[in-house]
Amino acid sequence: MLPGTDEPAPGRWYAYGLRSTGASDVGAQPLAAPAASGGPVTAHADVVGDGGAGQLRATGASVRSAQDRGAVRLDRVVLFPGTRLAGELRDVQVTVTGTATTVTTGGGRIAGTTIPAGPVPADTRIAVPGGAGTLVLNEQRTTDGDRSVTAVHFTDRSGLGADVSAAVVTTERVDPPVGGGTPGGGDAGQDDGAPGQGGNEAAPGALSPDGSSPAGTSGTSGTGGQALAFTGASVRSALIAAALLLTAGAATVVLRRRRHSS
Repeated sequence: MLPGTDEPAPGRWYAYGLRSTGASDVGAQPLAAPAASGGPVTAHADVVGDGGAGQLRATGASVRSAQDRGAVRLDRVVLFPGTRLAGELRDVQVTVTGTATTVTTGGGRIAGTTIPAGPVPADTRIAVPGGAGTLVLNEQRTTDGDRSVTAVHFTDRSGLGADVSAAVVTTERVDPPVGGGTPGGGDAGQDDGAPGQGGNEAAPGALSPDGSSPAGTSGTSGTGGQALAFTGASVRSALIAAALLLTAGAATVVLRRRRHSS
């Protein structure tokens, strides 16, 4: 148990697979919230993420809220592919009770750092290239009496306001996403009164390859979970071409007027 933390009241555990604000906005999903009856609540989703933006993706997500524990399992987590913050972790598992916390992964790599398979020490910090943000594995926090354990937590410092959490168990109240459906494709389901899923289908402002600024609005399919969002390069090319055409048209009109006058 964390220092100064009292065991939460029965059934107060919230558990969710992925949540993000900022560049990619994803409501907490799938989410298992405490049941009024005190019985266990479970939820699952084949795929959750930011849809067409393709910056965040978790597959095989299962969450559970019960009187004695909260638990999350993610088969695979993919973060910011194609950027210097790119990461992938397999078999992420979090279990939290009133007396113990366990966070394990099947290994992977994040921001150029290899993550070995097995238990993850509490508050393991990963260096982010260029100081673009803070990345912590098995982050354990107590705030205003609420206890939270987050398997992967990224907070950016580049002005995007991105805050990404994957595999979270907490006693802090977590509201279900507004709207329905699970972004990024796949089937979602819930049991025993778990809240519905939701989130945005194509969040604008995904990270550019250097991880320091928005790359523009989404223009790619989220089915593969690997493509970066649309960079806007084609728009710039179109604008330049349009300007050249306008300039050429104006020159033609002037030339014709001169010939007519002569």
